[in-house]
Amino acid sequence: YNHALPMNKNFQTTFVWGRDVRPGRALGSYLLEGALKQDGGWTPYVRYEYIRKDAEELVLPASFPPTQIFNLHQLTLGVARDLPSRGDFQWGVGAQLLLNTVPKALAPVYGHNPTGWVMYVRLYPKRMP
Repeated sequence: YNHALPMNKNFQTTFVWGRDVRPGRALGSYLLEGALKQDGGWTPYVRYEYIRKDAEELVLPASFPPTQIFNLHQLTLGVARDLPSRGDFQWGVGAQLLLNTVPKALAPVYGHNPTGWVMYVRLYPKRMP
């Protein structure tokens, strides 16, 4: 969904649902994301992801049965900014904080509620006239 707002602002949201289908099982996942884009300004965004994975796909130690299913959650808080750019492409920079929750059984492998952060540079086509 994309909705123009006054003062050159734009609200964007995305919902994605998917399934990982293999013989004998199907694991669903989804993602919900929203951003408030401001021309020439900062764009704050938030993303929530829920995914179901088995021990085999997570490459866990042999002590975990390969078919054991885990529910994983991640919340991303971020901000991006477009930089003044010439030509047909737009440069930008951004940063995001990733907050995860993991089941207690995975704490010895991943730790308790691991977090991370990312700083990035991006390049994408400018809006066509």
